[in-house]
Amino acid sequence: MIFSELTEGLFNYSKYGGMRSMENDWKEVKLGDISTMKFGKKPKKSEGVYKGYPFFSGHKVVGSNEKYLHTEPELVVVARGATGTGDVKISPPKSFITNASIVVTLNEDIADKKFYYYYLQTRNLRSISSGAKKPRITITNLKKCKVKIPPLLEQKKIGSILSTFDRKIKRNNETSETLEEAGQAIFRHWFMEFEFPNEDDKPYKSNGGEFTNTKWGSMPEGWSVGKYTDIVDVVCGATPKKTTKEYWDGNMPLFTPRDVENTPYVSKTEKHITKLGLSKSKDRKSVV
Repeated sequence: MIFSELTEGLFNYSKYGGMRSMENDWKEVKLGDISTMKFGKKPKKSEGVYKGYPFFSGHKVVGSNEKYLHTEPELVVVARGATGTGDVKISPPKSFITNASIVVTLNEDIADKKFYYYYLQTRNLRSISSGAKKPRITITNLKKCKVKIPPLLEQKKIGSILSTFDRKIKRNNETSETLEEAGQAIFRHWFMEFEFPNEDDKPYKSNGGEFTNTKWGSMPEGWSVGKYTDIVDVVCGATPKKTTKEYWDGNMPLFTPRDVENTPYVSKTEKHITKLGLSKSKDRKSVV
């Protein structure tokens, strides 16, 4: 979510004069005017192999093939699926792109692939899909999608800035995953294998640590079994009356489940309340 905010912020920065004025220099065209499009190919059952070039559905790599159809990384729009319809991706090099996605080949004389990879992510392409139960994007609808087309040099600058941030974020995420794995390993070693440091800073269990029997099995001496709610209070949130205008549009963020987008961290919320709204919210009630 933070990266999508950065992307939108950079486009707005350009729009209001940071690089140039979008209103003056960024023409609006149909995506089909600056690209050609085609669906990927439906793979045959006989084509799948355990090793080879990646089968790329748009959602992810779903297998391998002995041959590839696309040498270079391609700009891809996921055209169908229970989730992810409208997502914009870059395929791996030397890949076999399946018919779950539309391959968008830009006119490189006027359009930069990296720029439109990020730009199209801000466009909510799922909104042009049809079908409630099985949403699907057609080439006809995608070609009609209106996009801005800055000067090519400006496109390249913006794409370069965003890709630099993108790489740094991915590296940070990889570092976080490594640290999380290390933390989980320490947790298992200490609290499942009971090898936490004793008073001499040595592993407890393998250095004669004392244990006691409980209904949950053998545990270190002094440990006890209880409920999570013995040490924490679990309560409901609170919301002020929506019909009272004085309670709303203040500077206090109001968190709701809608603010979560596949991330445990929320940097901003859709709704805000006033201090009066907070004081008049319903009392929080225990949910346990």
